[in-house]
Amino acid sequence: GLADAGLEVYKPSGTYFVSANGPFGYLGVSVLSGEAIPAGTTTLDIAVERGTLVSGTVTDAVTGAALQGIRVTLYAEFGPGEWLPWTSTTTGGGAYSLVVSSGSYRVGFSNPNGRYIGEYHQNALTVDAAQTLVTVNGVDQPNIDAQLSLGSILSGTVTAASGGAPVDGACVSVRT
Repeated sequence: GLADAGLEVYKPSGTYFVSANGPFGYLGVSVLSGEAIPAGTTTLDIAVERGTLVSGTVTDAVTGAALQGIRVTLYAEFGPGEWLPWTSTTTGGGAYSLVVSSGSYRVGFSNPNGRYIGEYHQNALTVDAAQTLVTVNGVDQPNIDAQLSLGSILSGTVTAASGGAPVDGACVSVRT
């Protein structure tokens, strides 16, 4: 970057879409949407707003060990029962962070490729039952943590009732 976050872009006159993203912690902004930029020098000052840093740590509920690879999703409701997700993954130390704008979110924790049982913030079982996290730009939300429990393992083989040969392509469902 240039000193004082200055910028100079050399393009022929024409129609452009211009957006800016600040460093981590700042929200992107679109400032021109298909507008003509004439020949010569055009000055365009862009202000980016600091977002809300939502962060925490995910650990094993029994041992307290940090869990790597856990998917952390912030859901913003954009229609009745419709949720728009922002997603991050925990590091080796179990930490995660996401930057979002002011709004109301639900936080979910899932382990798509492992044995830990997913949950939502404050141990809720569904996104609709989860506690709402309200964010305000510039005010961070640290310590949105989770302690996940190991699930049970159910294993076996689907076989033909007569002859006992394994059945390829069988589908097994488990529900409560």
